[in-house]
Amino acid sequence: MNDEQQLCEICQFINQERVLTLSVAAGGTVWSASCFYQFQKDQMVLYLMSDINSRHSQLMLKAPTVSGTIISSAQSMMSMKGMQYQAHITPLSEEREAQARNFYCERYPISRVMALKIWHLQLMEIKFTQRRMGVKRCLHWLRAPKREALPQ
Repeated sequence: MNDEQQLCEICQFINQERVLTLSVAAGGTVWSASCFYQFQKDQMVLYLMSDINSRHSQLMLKAPTVSGTIISSAQSMMSMKGMQYQAHITPLSEEREAQARNFYCERYPISRVMALKIWHLQLMEIKFTQRRMGVKRCLHWLRAPKREALPQ
């Protein structure tokens, strides 16, 4: 269900938060990490920064399909929000990394001094859950599959 109003609510939530949890598994090893992110709404992409030699980065290079969560910092269970996602993550090439680094550093200026890799996390599926006054509501978003060119 890719309703425009629901997508707007999901994007608003992603923009309000700053930290995601990332989970990856490859070769029988699983690992999770928490990362700051910058959201690019028009492409439904998150950019994050991570050391290429970290355990989760090494696993992502082997298995780029990842999952994770973003949760609100709400104190009450009566009004909490959060999302689960599945995504495809790749390190950016040198050509694309400079522009993405500038975009990321707009939100986190201190990151300009860090020589860490910028990663491109393309969201594929989102389940957004929110509670208002104890009533649970779930919204779903799924990336539309790319259409193959028809043979001429």
